[in-house]
Amino acid sequence: ADNIELASKYLQDTELGGSFLIGGLKAGLVLANVGADQWEGESNPPVPTIVFLSAGISTTGEFNETVILDQVKSLNSNQVPIYSLAYGYYADYEFLHKLSL
Repeated sequence: ADNIELASKYLQDTELGGSFLIGGLKAGLVLANVGADQWEGESNPPVPTIVFLSAGISTTGEFNETVILDQVKSLNSNQVPIYSLAYGYYADYEFLHKLSL
């Protein structure tokens, strides 16, 4: 319960803007791919997973959603599942849904 309250407060205190979507996704995919590669060949490896909490609106870096989706697809060599959690009044649910497929 304390963690939920802390996370909720963090999100409420977060200012709008500064969303570097492709940067966060690239970092997550690199780490997930390293983890997948590390466990390759093991009999019961953990499944790397990305949980992406975002409004889905890039304000820094790449803005084109098609380019972002293409880069994610290209970088996701181990087919790491990406679960998107949208937040914010203006969240782009359609883009985040595409990202998670």
